[in-house]
Amino acid sequence: MNPSPTVEEVAAALIRVFEGLRLTAYRDSGGVWTIGYGHTGPEVQEGLTITLVQAQAHLKEDSSKLFAAVEGYNILTAAALVSFGYNCGLGALERVLMGHSHITDFIHDKHGNELAGLVSRRALEEILISLDSMEGRQEQGVRSTIVVFWVCTNFIKVR
Repeated sequence: MNPSPTVEEVAAALIRVFEGLRLTAYRDSGGVWTIGYGHTGPEVQEGLTITLVQAQAHLKEDSSKLFAAVEGYNILTAAALVSFGYNCGLGALERVLMGHSHITDFIHDKHGNELAGLVSRRALEEILISLDSMEGRQEQGVRSTIVVFWVCTNFIKVR
């Protein structure tokens, strides 16, 4: 990352940390066929393999619609919300943005089981949003970069 990362760079880093990279299709905790950095879709089926370049393209494409929803937010808040939306979907992100839900409501799999990885992910997303609100509307710089790297390397031990 450069000294002044973009929302896209920070969001992608968060997503990569949480989703991990798997180049062969697997079933996620909800039983959905998944590949790359958490990519799902009708083309993802048992036995499918992709390259790193394809995984990166899926990540960019899958997250692109989320950035429009968080336009105007500070960098850490926007990145945290994109990470959340990538994991839970655009509909869940829109409900959170409208105040109908809170990100910490989304810590269970489709069977109602609380997942430690989701608890950690939501906690980090909340921390990033809180840090951003403390800094107000100023341009984010070195401090934000240090915080993101510190949190990603020291706070989260999901996998």
